[in-house]
Amino acid sequence: MATSSIDDENSKLSFKNNFSNFLFQAFEKIHGTIIVIVDDNTLDKYFSNGIILEKPINLFNEYKNYIQNCSKNDSVIQKYYSLMGLLSIALDIDGVTIINTKAEIIAYNVFIDNDKSTLDTSVVNGGARKRAAYSIEKSKINGTKGLYFQSHDGDSRFKEIKDE
Repeated sequence: MATSSIDDENSKLSFKNNFSNFLFQAFEKIHGTIIVIVDDNTLDKYFSNGIILEKPINLFNEYKNYIQNCSKNDSVIQKYYSLMGLLSIALDIDGVTIINTKAEIIAYNVFIDNDKSTLDTSVVNGGARKRAAYSIEKSKINGTKGLYFQSHDGDSRFKEIKDE
């Protein structure tokens, strides 16, 4: 889903495998996270309370550069692994990490203000992260395509969010 706007099918498949492996390893080490996938040109104001990157980090392009040039230049290897390390850190800090359908990190440490929501999150049995995930899932936020939730206690799920 985080690659649905990428046209290069050969590189996309390789990237998806690499990225999936990275995420599985990261999810074993982190204490809990929320990842939201959004359209490549959308960041709803619902997600404005966080660190919005002026220039998104394009993980797919960095992966392609790494694959094509890693034997030629050590700095390419270092840059790719550094960016993946930054993503790992973003996933492990409080708040939501937002990735678009071009595999770009566009925001992290984003907080959802459930006090301003019309949703009743008191029906959710769990902590702030679980209530935030519930809010994102049920709010039908413009451009939202998917949600991954993992709690500190190990509860996890992925939910595709379809436009209505």
